[in-house]
Amino acid sequence: MTITVTGKGDFARLQRFSNGDFTSYELYIPAIDELVFQSARTLPDSVNIVSIHTPSLILVNGKSYPFDLGQVDPIGSVAVEALRQTIELAKQVGARVVVVHGASHNTFLESSEEGLQRVAHRVRSLIDLASKQGVTLCFETDVLWHNLFYSRRALLARREDFVYFKKLLPQVKITADFEHLSLTYHFEQFVAHCGGEGEFLKMYSEVAQRKFEVDCQEYIKKNFSLLQQGFKEYLSLFFDTFRDCIEHIHINGSDPCNYLFNPKTSLPFLGEHLALGLVEGEISDKFDYTHICSLLNSLPVEKQIYAVLEIWCLDKDVFLRKSLDSKRFLEHTLSTTSHKINEQEGNIMNTLTNTTNNKNTTHSTNTNDSLTAHSIFIRGREIKDFGRPFIIAEIGMNHNGDVALAKNIIDAAKEAGADCAKFQSWTKSSLFSRKVYEGNAGLEKDIDVYSFGAGNVLETYRELKRYCDQIGIIFSTSVFNEVEADFFLDELNMDFVKIASMDLNNFPFLEYVAKKNKPMILSTGLSTLPEIAEAVQVITKYNTQLVILHCLSVYPDAAQGLGAGVAGEEKGVGINLNNIEMLRTNFGCPVGFSDNAPGVYMPLGAAAKGACVIEKHFTIDKNMAGWDHTISADVEDMKIIVEGSRLISAGLGRHQRVLSQKEMNMRSVFRRSVVLRHDLPAGQVLKREDLDFKRPGTGIEPKHWTFLVGRALRVNLKKDDMLKVEDLV
Repeated sequence: MTITVTGKGDFARLQRFSNGDFTSYELYIPAIDELVFQSARTLPDSVNIVSIHTPSLILVNGKSYPFDLGQVDPIGSVAVEALRQTIELAKQVGARVVVVHGASHNTFLESSEEGLQRVAHRVRSLIDLASKQGVTLCFETDVLWHNLFYSRRALLARREDFVYFKKLLPQVKITADFEHLSLTYHFEQFVAHCGGEGEFLKMYSEVAQRKFEVDCQEYIKKNFSLLQQGFKEYLSLFFDTFRDCIEHIHINGSDPCNYLFNPKTSLPFLGEHLALGLVEGEISDKFDYTHICSLLNSLPVEKQIYAVLEIWCLDKDVFLRKSLDSKRFLEHTLSTTSHKINEQEGNIMNTLTNTTNNKNTTHSTNTNDSLTAHSIFIRGREIKDFGRPFIIAEIGMNHNGDVALAKNIIDAAKEAGADCAKFQSWTKSSLFSRKVYEGNAGLEKDIDVYSFGAGNVLETYRELKRYCDQIGIIFSTSVFNEVEADFFLDELNMDFVKIASMDLNNFPFLEYVAKKNKPMILSTGLSTLPEIAEAVQVITKYNTQLVILHCLSVYPDAAQGLGAGVAGEEKGVGINLNNIEMLRTNFGCPVGFSDNAPGVYMPLGAAAKGACVIEKHFTIDKNMAGWDHTISADVEDMKIIVEGSRLISAGLGRHQRVLSQKEMNMRSVFRRSVVLRHDLPAGQVLKREDLDFKRPGTGIEPKHWTFLVGRALRVNLKKDDMLKVEDLV
């Protein structure tokens, strides 16, 4: 199963999101008209609409009414037409889901079953119509609350409503709105506390709503712990009953202890539509996200679920910030909950393997539409899959023990556009045991040289860190023991730390570094998938700021030239860039690529796979003596990697086939229309041989030629005249 955390807003709010904030969005429309269709064409390409919420209002005989599929005509029939238009809008923008919200019945005149029968009759053909266009209608869980006072009551609010609705429409799909389910549950519990609906209505009326709110909130606060447990059981039963029907999710922070009318906003309650995890004064999000995420993870593995954030506030800047904060909160919770579930089952690899197999059978590629891994931040820069790649110039040992050369390579990395100049800070004592050096004087000499000789190695790196800060490039290094970790992370306050492939199974060291709570980048060379899973578990127990790098610790032969394969195999073979998708699928962490092959092709291929980090060995002279110069990128190579990977990342775009306005404008220029092959008089019955097809595309499209054959002309026409419908009898 894949879960994509999805943003939501109207046209004005969606325009404020930047490229990469979300990979998918749900569009809210207050009404449906031609202006909405025009506005949809102006959305930037970065706004990938995957779902549309039905309009809140419809216009009937010049008056506005709530969208309501349960109303009698003419309101009901206008609502049906509004739903049909929303399906057309979904088709235009490439959305996969239309969220259907709004169906009620008159409790004085009919039962809920009769109301649901009318709704089912109205939408049955529209479900089929939408399906043929690749769109799924998902009926949203509605709310029982104040509307109990009135004659009209929501039809699809309770589990029992959906059980009956599913009998009428076995193919029905559901949008589970957690806050709506919470509102209905807490309200029903209060009504039961009052002695049932009849006693409730004796105690409260339309004119006594304020008293009802106060009494209900006192009841919820007094019994909150019991209600919380009851709500968890209520949710579990709903998901167990409809696990095959739930295709879409609405989620936001919610505070049942503050379901009070707020006259200062356009929302009815103070505790509604909060940011996830919000705590502001007396209002706080009280949802149990561990339980919610476990319910989401319990849905069938073949499903692709969009979890839409229903955050709302009037201030658009605050809305944007809270939406992004909530995204990070939910992605982090989904990731950590998945790891906890695996740990409890005691068999992480079975779960990972099953998930991988199921995903691979339903999706040929794992792209922006799949589970979005949580992001990390390095010096305020968000690092995430399919975002702008973070480019690391891996200087490593290419400084050859010369501080001046190290600074020259740092300058070159900055010139090439890399984000980070990275080293490997091992020393003689942190890498090999004493026994390794016995009888191997050459190795010992090399180690001395590459660790800046007999000087104070750590102080040399302090100088290089200071130099990076001065010229404006991020400094980092791979650390190899606890002393180095303390120095670089605590004393130098390094922005992130790299763990080399050799230490992936060094669990005490992984735990020690993870507890520093700095972003970590883990290379996976030499490691099997179960070993990677074990390392990820060790790290994320203490630190979820983790990027995994696909990496091969076998260095291809530079003599093979660009794109050299591994271990002498033909070019490119053995690099296995598809592992980037596999790691992302299995671990829910951002995934990058560490390249040890000569040339620029593999980093660019990794960018096309959505790699969030690209690490490449870097030098200023490939012919220089030393360990890694020959397989390294030089300045010109690195410029290609930097510019190319960023262009590729931006060019990946969306998966929905939505034409830009520029391309729409070009249709009339480049497409053809039906014209006459020769002069024809009025009354002439058209045959296929009378027709030709030429630019521009402003007339009848060639695909409609069968409509024209057999029809008579109303007027005389010349060769190459463009046929119009009004020219026909």
